[in-house]
Amino acid sequence: MAGRSVRRAGAIHRSRMGGGVTSYNCITELSPRGFPLTSGSRTPANTAEDIRAPPTNAECLRASEPCRINIAHSGHQEGSNTCAFLLGTFEHLAERFGVPLVPKKTEGPTATITFLGLEIDSVKMECRLLRDKLEKLQEEVRGTRGKCKLTLHQLQSLLGKLNFACHIIPMGRVFCRRLSSVTAGVRSPTHFLSLNKEHREDLRVWHDFLEPFNGCALWMSGPVGNCDLELFTGFGAFFKGQWCAARWPPEWDEAGVLKNLVLLELFPIVVAMEIWGESFRNLKVRFNCDNMGVVQVINRLTVASVPVVRLLRHLVLSCLQWDRLLAVGTRDGATRGHLSQLDVEHSIGTAAKCIKQSMLGKIWLLVFIIQSVKTAKVCYDRLGCFSNEYPLSWTLQRPIPHLPWSPERINTRFLLYTRDSLSTYQEISAIQYKTIEESNFNTLQKTQFIIHGFLDNGEKSWMTEMCQAMLKMEDVNCICVDWHGGSMGLYTQASNNIRIVGAELAYFTKTLQNDFDYSPSNVHIIGHNLGAHAAGEAGKNHPEIGRITGLDPAQPYFQGTPTEVRLDSSDAKLVDVIHTDGAPPLINTDLGGFGMSQTVGHLDFFPNGGEHMPGCKQTEILKDGSVDQLTNVVDDMAACNHLRSYKYYTESILNPEGFMGYKASSYKAFQEGAGFPCPSNGCPTMGHFAEKYSGITLFTQKFYLNTREDKIFSSWRYKVTVRVKGDIIVSGSFAVSLEGSGGKTQEYKIQSGSIIPDMTYTAFINANIDVGSVNKVTFVWLEDLLKIKRLGASTVTVQSGKHGVIYTFNDNAKVAAGVSQVLTLI
Repeated sequence: MAGRSVRRAGAIHRSRMGGGVTSYNCITELSPRGFPLTSGSRTPANTAEDIRAPPTNAECLRASEPCRINIAHSGHQEGSNTCAFLLGTFEHLAERFGVPLVPKKTEGPTATITFLGLEIDSVKMECRLLRDKLEKLQEEVRGTRGKCKLTLHQLQSLLGKLNFACHIIPMGRVFCRRLSSVTAGVRSPTHFLSLNKEHREDLRVWHDFLEPFNGCALWMSGPVGNCDLELFTGFGAFFKGQWCAARWPPEWDEAGVLKNLVLLELFPIVVAMEIWGESFRNLKVRFNCDNMGVVQVINRLTVASVPVVRLLRHLVLSCLQWDRLLAVGTRDGATRGHLSQLDVEHSIGTAAKCIKQSMLGKIWLLVFIIQSVKTAKVCYDRLGCFSNEYPLSWTLQRPIPHLPWSPERINTRFLLYTRDSLSTYQEISAIQYKTIEESNFNTLQKTQFIIHGFLDNGEKSWMTEMCQAMLKMEDVNCICVDWHGGSMGLYTQASNNIRIVGAELAYFTKTLQNDFDYSPSNVHIIGHNLGAHAAGEAGKNHPEIGRITGLDPAQPYFQGTPTEVRLDSSDAKLVDVIHTDGAPPLINTDLGGFGMSQTVGHLDFFPNGGEHMPGCKQTEILKDGSVDQLTNVVDDMAACNHLRSYKYYTESILNPEGFMGYKASSYKAFQEGAGFPCPSNGCPTMGHFAEKYSGITLFTQKFYLNTREDKIFSSWRYKVTVRVKGDIIVSGSFAVSLEGSGGKTQEYKIQSGSIIPDMTYTAFINANIDVGSVNKVTFVWLEDLLKIKRLGASTVTVQSGKHGVIYTFNDNAKVAAGVSQVLTLI
C-alpha cells in the first residue's frame, strides 16, 4: 500500500520512495500514541542487482538477528503484497509457537482498520469515532446539558462516552474532571447529583464542540515553536507582520484583576490563538513562557482561579475546533517586559489598521468572557434578584450588559378570555388574587398563556384570534400576557426585560398552585419571538410547568447561548418549537433570520425547511393584500417568515392533521422521502396538539413538513408513482389529481421535461385536502410543441403519508395532450 498500513496484529510503517528499495526490520514497537508500529530502516538501492527476493519464512526463523526484507517499489499492489507477506510470516510464527489466532479478528492488508471502537486510517492520517457512537454521544449531551440535576447512572453513562471520545480528543478531558468529581462517594444509581454553574459550562463546551464535529481527528504535525509568534503581557502579540496591542481595562485594576499574573500571562496566548488560530490548524503548538503558573495551567489544563478557568475553557474549545494541541515550556526572564519598549498610547487604533476590525472585536470579547469587570444586580421582593453577570452578559452572543427594567415599568398584564367572555378580556392579577376569584377563571380547565414578542403588545388581533380558536375547540382559560411596557425600545434591553416577564408569569402560576390548588402541569405557555424565551424563564422559575411552545424563538442574543439564557427542553415537561425564520446570518452582518435555527425543545418542527415560507415573497404578499388589511401587509413585508409561526399554530388548532411532521435529519432528507410514511405509532402534528404524540423522549427530535402558501396552510403528504405508456419520447409535463372519500385535490405536477415511455416517475405531493380512502386518479399531460402525440399512465401508485396505505390504479389508454385520463383502482 502507499502511505501507512495498520492492522490489529501490528502496524507496518512504509515510506514510499518511487523507484527505490525499502528494507524493513521485523521488529515491533509502540509509537508515542500507543499504536504498535513496525520499525523499518530504509536502505537505498541504485541498481537492479541490489534487489533480491524476500527471504522465506524459514530463513527469517533461522536468522539470529532482525531479518531485513528488501522490496522494490512498484506501486500499491506491491505494497499490499508486502503487507500480506508479513502477515503470513506472523501467522506462521504464531502457528509454530502454538499461539492461537482467531481468523475473524485477523485483518489482511488494509489502510483502514477498526480498533477498540476507533477507526484508524493510515492514508488520510486520521482517527475517527464510529458514526453510531458519535451520534449517541451527541444525543446524550443534548439531553443532559443544562439540567441542574442528573442521576448517578445518567452522569456515569455520559462520562463513559465522553472519556471514550477523549481517545481522539485528548484536550477534552479537562471538561470531564469536574463532572467526574461529582460522582465521588455516591453509590446509588438513582441518586440525584447537583450540577453547579461550572459543571453546566463544561457540558456547554462539549455541546458546542460536538454539534458540528464529524468524528475525525488528524494525526498532527509539529511541534511548531513560537519563532514567528511573539507575545507580550500588557497585552500584545506579533505574528508574521501583523500585530495587536492594548492597555488593560481600567475596571480590571479597580477589581484587583491585574494582581492575577497567571491570567495576564495567559491572555496574550488566548488572543493569539483566537486571531491567528487558522494558521495553526492541525498542528502541535509549543509556547515558551517564563511564568510557571501558565506552564502548569496549559499543560495540566486545570486551575482553581475562576477567571482563569473561563479563559482556559475558551482556549481549549478553540483548540478543539481548530484541531490544535498546545504545550508550554519554560524560558528565562531575560525577554520579559517587551511591551514596555512599545509606545502603546494609540495602540488600539493602530492595531485596527493591522488586523481586521472583527479580529480586534474578538480581543475585547475575550475580555468580557473573563467576567472580572464590575457586575450589577437588582432585586425585587416578589420576583427575586437579577444580575448582568456571565452568561447573561459578557459573551460573544451578548456582549452588551443590561439589567432588566423594574416590574412597574414593564407592567406585565394578564388578559383572560373564556367561553363566557369570548370577545372581551378580563384583566386579572396574582398580586390581587381576588380578581382571579371574581373572574371567569375555571380551576377545572387547562390554562393557556400566550406571550407576544419584541415591539408587540397583548391586545394584538393574532393573540385574540388564537384564543378564540382554542375556545371553539375546547373549554380552557386563555390568558394573553401583555408586556408592551418592556417590549418597545432597544432590542438589547427588551431581550433582558423578558426575565421579569418570565418571573411574573411564574409568580402567577405559583399563586394558582398555592391559593387555588391548581396544578402547574395543567399550564401551557405559548410564546412568540422574545415571548418564547420569556416562557422559558417562567419554566426555570417554576419547574413543574406542563408544556411550553416556542413560536420561532428570537435568534439575536439567544442563538448559541447557554441554557440558562434561552428556552430549553428542561424548562417544562414538554417543549415543542416551530421554526420558520432561521435563515443563517447575511454576509458581513450579524443579522440573519429573526428566529433560531438550533433545536431547543423535545419536538422541533421545521416547516418548509424552517427558513423561507411559501407565500412570503414581496410580490406574493402584495398580491394577497388589500387596503383594509394594510397593517397586516406592512407586518408581513417586514417579517413574513417570522409571523408564519403563530399563523400555523392558530390554524393547527382547527385542522391538526394538516400539519403532520415527518422525522428526518435535514430538510433535504425529508424532501427525498425520509420519515415517510409515518411509523406504526404515528407522526406528531405540529402546533396545538403536538402533546398527543406518543414518541416523545428526553432528547430532541427534528420533524419536517411542507405547508401551502395560501391563507389555508395545511397540507397532506402523498407519494405518487406513475409509469408512463407511449410510443415516442415527448417533451412536456404531466400531473395527477387524487379523489377519495374526503374529496378531490387540485392537479399536482409529477414530471416536467422529457417524458420517456415505460419509465417510472415518482414525486411527493402536498395535497390541499385529506383525500381519505383514494378511489380515483386523473392523469393529464401537456406537450410543449405539436399536439398530435398520445401518452398515458399505465400504472399509478399512491401512498398516504398518514397511514402508509398504498393504492394502485391502472389503465391501458393513451390520450392526447390536455385530455384527462381516469384510472381505476385495482
